Amino acid sequence: MKSLEVQNNQCFDRAAIQFLDRDDFRNSVSELMQNNCRMIALTPVDVNNGRKIIAVLADSSSSMIHMVGGDF
Repeated sequence: MKSLEVQNNQCFDRAAIQFLDRDDFRNSVSELMQNNCRMIALTPVDVNNGRKIIAVLADSSSSMIHMVGGDF
């Protein structure tokens, strides 16, 4: 699993998000969801360029948020 892990309300640099290819993105998101995370957002980084997206997943048990970037 490749994700940026932050606590709720924690600041982070968008450049810290690693953008994965389609297969690695899908595998990372699937692994997080299998570990009881729930997806709370799936959004493009730039509204004018839908090629790069970010999946945001929440882990209720640890109160952590995971961000996985995909470059399609």
